[in-house]
Amino acid sequence: MTDERALGAAVPDLAAVNAKRRVFVLPEYQVAYVSVPKNACTSVKWVMADLAGEDLDRIRRGRIGFNPTRAAQVHDRTTWQRMRDVGDLDPAVRARIAPEEGWFVFGVLRDPRLRLFSAWQDKYLLRSPGYWEHWDDPAQPPVPRTAEDIVDSFARFVADVTSTPGHEALDDGHFLSQVHALNLDKVRYSRLYDMSELGGMMTDLNLHLAAHGHPGEVTLGRTNKSPFEPAGELFAGGVREAIEGLYADDFAAFGDRWDFSGIEARRAAWTPDAFAHAQSIIVMNERISDLARAARRLRRQNEKQKARIASLRKQSPGRGGRGRRTKG
Repeated sequence: MTDERALGAAVPDLAAVNAKRRVFVLPEYQVAYVSVPKNACTSVKWVMADLAGEDLDRIRRGRIGFNPTRAAQVHDRTTWQRMRDVGDLDPAVRARIAPEEGWFVFGVLRDPRLRLFSAWQDKYLLRSPGYWEHWDDPAQPPVPRTAEDIVDSFARFVADVTSTPGHEALDDGHFLSQVHALNLDKVRYSRLYDMSELGGMMTDLNLHLAAHGHPGEVTLGRTNKSPFEPAGELFAGGVREAIEGLYADDFAAFGDRWDFSGIEARRAAWTPDAFAHAQSIIVMNERISDLARAARRLRRQNEKQKARIASLRKQSPGRGGRGRRTKG
């Protein structure tokens, strides 16, 4: 667990980089993890929840919302009860969260070309429930039935994102550059692991945990298996170059880690089963979105009714909101 790169300096207050609660800290084991969407974050968050002693069944049940699976419920931090928010930690503890203080501070990297395709497939092509507002946009991908549907739709998305300043997708953490998401100018990491190094990451984490009294080993599960594996056709016709320009900061910082030749040489071999799987996911996601929106409307109506009842009680004279009885 050596510090392979000088990636910034220890920040005196890690709460300053805890955008959307993406920082997970376990003071008892001196472990800190900064999550990046689409970089094995679902699996790693479950590890962190387990280490924190969270009620995992409670997290899985969660609230009715736009998460399409129980595994995805781990992203809803409101269901976590034991892990404290970074901002609630003692400032003296936050100031010591750095490798030189004996902490294991880690994150996960991914080739931006593969990460963008994964995010687009999950959120747009498969119509992730939280993205329902985009479904009626003519520019959004159709239900995939052929390889051309996927290749053409992805190329259109890349062209749209790279030619539109301030494109809304780039405000979404799933499409945010990793240099930005990891706050490399502020956080000093013990190590940043590529997706191909997750086995080594877990070995290092378990060694660190054992040194801090954790019994046994923790393991990394597998989630979010997508129907369509990346293939060379997706990145032809200038698509690869456009993505590399879009994530120039990631390539400047970590480009030497990623060899793309194998992907470019791989031909699309998407089977009829893969298309059937994708279509079933879309049907499921559409219905989950319907139910989640209905639940959200009911919650809003419930809150309005509670506020109205509270207001009426304040206006009513007498104890318990009951008016006085009069003789007559």
